[in-house]
Amino acid sequence: VAALRLYTMPSFMHINDPLRDQERMGRKEAHPLPLTTYLIVEALKKLRAVGASEEAATRSRVLWRGMKNLSVSEEFVSKGGTELAPMSTTSELAVAVGYSLSA
Repeated sequence: VAALRLYTMPSFMHINDPLRDQERMGRKEAHPLPLTTYLIVEALKKLRAVGASEEAATRSRVLWRGMKNLSVSEEFVSKGGTELAPMSTTSELAVAVGYSLSA
């Protein structure tokens, strides 16, 4: 629970940024918070398992992700891709747009 709580605060950057740091991975450097990252992964698995039995688990829904300062490569457009770290999403388009327009 503590690891998930840390992720909901500004400390999330210390978890996500190293996960997205391709240079760090190329140097084979360990994540600076490996236990915290592991505990978040395990907690998310448990939450998914608990939620899987609920009726809402199989309901389709549209989620939005606000992105800023980003350009998308042609390779991504044609092949797709994946995020290397957890991402926040929202069911409210206005929230995602607001984030995208923020400084």
